[in-house]
Amino acid sequence: MTKTARSPRKLYDRFLILIFLAAIGLPPLVSAIENHFGENKGRQNWEKREFVRFPGWPQSVESLATFPEQFEDYYSDNFWPRSHLIRWHNLLKLIGFGLSPSEKVIVGQQGWLFYGDRDALNAYRRVNPFTKSELEQWRILLEKRCQWLGDRGIDYLFIIVPNKSTIYPEYMPSHIRRDARESRLDALVNYLETYSDFEILDLRGALLAAKQRDRVYHRTDSHWNKPGVFAAYRAIFAELNERFPGLTPLELDAFRREQIRRPGGDLAMMLGLENTLKEDAIRFSAMFPSRFRPASPGIVKADLPENQQPFATEIDDRQLPKAVIFHDSFMLNLGPFLSEHFQRAVFLNQYEFDREIINRERPNLVIQEIAERTLMGSVPQD
Repeated sequence: MTKTARSPRKLYDRFLILIFLAAIGLPPLVSAIENHFGENKGRQNWEKREFVRFPGWPQSVESLATFPEQFEDYYSDNFWPRSHLIRWHNLLKLIGFGLSPSEKVIVGQQGWLFYGDRDALNAYRRVNPFTKSELEQWRILLEKRCQWLGDRGIDYLFIIVPNKSTIYPEYMPSHIRRDARESRLDALVNYLETYSDFEILDLRGALLAAKQRDRVYHRTDSHWNKPGVFAAYRAIFAELNERFPGLTPLELDAFRREQIRRPGGDLAMMLGLENTLKEDAIRFSAMFPSRFRPASPGIVKADLPENQQPFATEIDDRQLPKAVIFHDSFMLNLGPFLSEHFQRAVFLNQYEFDREIINRERPNLVIQEIAERTLMGSVPQD
């Protein structure tokens, strides 16, 4: 065979070698660049976890033996096109076939997404109803907390935020059936009305009424939007005013309403599609100066990330009450509204009833806010 006949074959072989080297070398190189400049932070955010870090070069025979497996885990997790391929797969599955790429996200009708973890789904389907024993445990728990606080001159307000699917069942997938029996929230409210003087602030009525005027939950987020937050605030304020007469409510016309286009919410982020599944929302801009200022909560939770740490607000007005507020993520947009009515408010992102903090703060009011899906778990023991 002549030299000229062999040349194309050699060029082809060299080309394959270059492609192979690029395939195995480019991804870690690009990943290293992204890590250095922080370009992969968004990926960590929507996948809700930390990615495997480079294990370091082996320094001993023992570490050399485990290095291949550790490097494989690192490479699989940080393979450069990985996040892009996942997004393209999710987009194809969602848009092309109407299927959810994540077991934690339910694809509803007309572009609505719903939180699909087991508790949220079971709450919607109304399976696993309360037993009589569980309802009695809830009654005893709430009454004991109320009594313990009352002995110290502290009021107690227990708030339940309804699931998005409770307010907008019409957008849930038609194949997910609901039992005709009462929900756990209905059962608890009815049981307390019958066997106790303790009253829960059930926000369903306020949100269903507001739903007639505005959309009150985001389409691509598990949480309420600003109209929903404001409807909840007015219902809570009515309770505050009964306990502390003389408080002045915030009025809707004190806010400038602005229609905006925003990236998708937490459910879209779980799919890595927040920049694809955008939605319209209403922004509230206060046309008055806020009275409260940030303050030290006096506590740090070592087991919580920075965005879930306790926070506090204060107003220089000794005539106002003080509060300790136990809550989940629904309170984050509600907090600024409530902070306008407290001399000091300490917000703790937890469901536990923390007596130590209450004794230290000596508030006039303890607010405990939980999401409806929380009722699907076991009865708190504290």
